[in-house]
Amino acid sequence: MVVGLVLITLMAMGVVCISVLANSYAFPGAENNNSISSDNIKPADGDNRVIKIRDGEEDLDDDMFEPIMKYFETYFESMANLDKTDITQLFKVPSSENAWINQSAMDYLIDLRLNQSNDLTMINYECGLTITKVKDSGDLIEVVLLEDHTVNFAFIPEVDSSSSGITHTFYLEKTEDGYVITEHYKEEDSFLMLEEAIEESYDEPQEVADNLLNESLSVIEELAAEKEAFNTDGGKPGRIRRIMNTMLRQRLSMP
Repeated sequence: MVVGLVLITLMAMGVVCISVLANSYAFPGAENNNSISSDNIKPADGDNRVIKIRDGEEDLDDDMFEPIMKYFETYFESMANLDKTDITQLFKVPSSENAWINQSAMDYLIDLRLNQSNDLTMINYECGLTITKVKDSGDLIEVVLLEDHTVNFAFIPEVDSSSSGITHTFYLEKTEDGYVITEHYKEEDSFLMLEEAIEESYDEPQEVADNLLNESLSVIEELAAEKEAFNTDGGKPGRIRRIMNTMLRQRLSMP
């Protein structure tokens, strides 16, 4: 999990050294399904925030999709504005462990980005959702979908940051007021890391997230210091690559 923490920190923070890396190289291990590309230069054209339903293998009734859409709208607006929102209220049981894992995972990323020197709010985002599976087991409806998204951070609005192939699994239950989310799982590094850490800990989910955040912030401080050294040292090629590889080796040797 130590290696995962380093990689997640680098990707989730938007990357702290992006101004150096954008025209350089892709950090090993971080390129899978993620990209921050200077090849996609385009003029910033104002706010453009949208969640799209793409053609997929399965169809879903509008009333079933409503709570899922609400989840993504709430999540992306919170991440775009770096403003924490109580997403547990979107779950049938807001106090359930799964609801709090979702809340803690979102809060973790927001706190991580708020602690950057660069403005990591989003000017634009486009999220695409492709439904790949719908299974009615009687009591619950299982909905599996793939997320892709492209966002533009405020400090580099002309550069697209994209991810794809992120699997979400929602479990829905029908109530008198319509369908509600009972559980939601996301195959994404920070979510999986938090889920594992929470399951292995006796602490409350938010305490676990806070502890991981503190570890991540220490990594960020090191990177920020080395970025400053890189800039004052004339930006020698390969310096940041060596820094990151050294940090990984150090953390691999930690218990």
